[in-house]
Amino acid sequence: MLQNLDIILLTCESLNFSMNYNLVSYKALNDSYDFPYLSSFEIYKMRHANPLRYYYIEQSITLLPVIDLVHFLQLSISKTNCLVSLELILFANKKLNKQDTIVIEKFYTRFNFLFRKYINDKAMGVQYYSNNKCIEHIALANIYILYLLNQKNGYEYFWSYLVEYDLIHSIHKQSVYY
Repeated sequence: MLQNLDIILLTCESLNFSMNYNLVSYKALNDSYDFPYLSSFEIYKMRHANPLRYYYIEQSITLLPVIDLVHFLQLSISKTNCLVSLELILFANKKLNKQDTIVIEKFYTRFNFLFRKYINDKAMGVQYYSNNKCIEHIALANIYILYLLNQKNGYEYFWSYLVEYDLIHSIHKQSVYY
């Protein structure tokens, strides 16, 4: 679960660098939401519990901070311009204007950079890690999951993804496409 959550947060960071700040300072988004405080250290611990990371820290994480983080994530996406970026990337067609093309290219460039910065190539498999198409596939899948989070029944799809989706198995299974 934390492996998928970390990759989702990498995707958010690629969309908007201030997204992680928004997750910690949820009060800045809407004062009417009075959720339990979620510290940047708790987010750090959740992200580094991902066995695919270079700096993996084996630890147990309780479910309550994860639930809070998912709720803040949904709130942050809906209150910022990230939803527009999600839709732009998901529903891109061949007749994009130059500005939209630049936004999409920046997202994929950032995701590739952050993915390779934080994810261990040996844990994922070097042949997949070095393949840009494979990494873009991961990015697009996560964009879709973030888009679904803001739709009707979005939490159900999001939690299903967090709990049931196995990134490594999926990549190796689809390797014929890479």
